[in-house]
Amino acid sequence: MGWGTDFTADLFLNRIAFTHPSELDDKIEELEYSIEEAKKELAMYAVSNIKDVVPDDWQEDAVIFIRRRINEITEQMLEDQMVLTDLLHYKNDKV
Repeated sequence: MGWGTDFTADLFLNRIAFTHPSELDDKIEELEYSIEEAKKELAMYAVSNIKDVVPDDWQEDAVIFIRRRINEITEQMLEDQMVLTDLLHYKNDKV
């Protein structure tokens, strides 16, 4: 038998409401999918030739383009992960 910390989450889901449990499950699936797609895109940038993934009008500033795009992806992924965590806590509290 292990030990741990038991807690009750006090969450505020900003601008999120669910009228049916399936809506909650759909939102969780949507966030999980978004996070997986972000991981795939980051991996694509990691292994691709920079000239193959940068639009023609950004070729001279390719590093800036990649840096900005990776920043956008990671920020969205972190935001999605925070919401997903809150929704999972909410779902577990409803069970």
